Amino acid sequence: MKTDTLIDLLASQAGPAPRALAARRLSPALAAGLLASAGAAVTAWGALPASTFATASPWMKLAYAAALALAATWWTARLSRPGAPSSAPQRLTAAVVLTMLGAGATSLALTPADGRWHALLGESWLACPWKVLLLSLPALAAALWAV
Repeated sequence: MKTDTLIDLLASQAGPAPRALAARRLSPALAAGLLASAGAAVTAWGALPASTFATASPWMKLAYAAALALAATWWTARLSRPGAPSSAPQRLTAAVVLTMLGAGATSLALTPADGRWHALLGESWLACPWKVLLLSLPALAAALWAV
């Protein structure tokens, strides 16, 4: 059989995979990845004190992470279904990122000039990106498995 014939045979009547298929695979995988990441964070660095949540900063970070995770999950589900349109989740992901860029720029502009560098980097700028990277690996592995 020639390659072109095989491709035509495989592509005949091809369309998007059923919606439920992507959700059935992604949902438990992402839940397991989230639980593994949260468990690793609590095990490695302990639970955050309740006083941490007295300001708006951690709530904004959690809201941003949740919105970005939901948009990226929607986008991943669309991309894992051949033939499914992916422009709406792409726009939502961009909107989440642009909204946070705007909020960050506004916050930085309202911060006094002598405190901007500290406001931008914070106290844990050397360790935090590496911790976030390590904690994202279980969710990444689960998502890759599901896809």
